[in-house]
Amino acid sequence: MVIGVVFGISTGVVAALKRNTKWDAIATSSAMVALALPEFWLALVLILVFSVYLDLLPVFGSALIWQDPLFAIQSSILPWLALGIGGAATLMRQSRSSMLETMGEDFIRTARSKGYLSVLS
Repeated sequence: MVIGVVFGISTGVVAALKRNTKWDAIATSSAMVALALPEFWLALVLILVFSVYLDLLPVFGSALIWQDPLFAIQSSILPWLALGIGGAATLMRQSRSSMLETMGEDFIRTARSKGYLSVLS
């Protein structure tokens, strides 16, 4: 969940600030693909890539955190990623649309006309 919140909100903010650029298109299309994929299928693809082809993470197994901390963290990375990507995509879309809506409000346009928000332009 933490992975989804961190990546989802930060990607949504960047996509809103860089509206109608290639970064916005990449973030939006990636979110659509992540929302369309079933989580169990994404988990299988992640296992195939990171465990079988790249041999970076264990395919199966688990350990208690106080017995083998490194293996416990390594065996938890893939489930965290598989479950966090869907949440990140949802949060990215919500934060992008909320930020675009807020950036179009009257008080933001007034502040821009007075020169206060030149960073967001």
